[in-house]
Amino acid sequence: MANAERSYAWLYRSQKEAVSKFARRLVLDRLVDLLTEAILHQILQFRFGREAKFELKHNLLGH
Repeated sequence: MANAERSYAWLYRSQKEAVSKFARRLVLDRLVDLLTEAILHQILQFRFGREAKFELKHNLLGH
């Protein structure tokens, strides 16, 4: 019985670590996306002004 409990505890920890790594990766990917969009927004606004910004951003990001 103790062996089964140890196996379960090990499985639980390994799955928890895997989920934690996956969640961190998702959060980091989303942060990179947000930073990229914010930087692109600033560049387009500075370089092309407000009216052209939306059209260029729309075309560059493919939205």
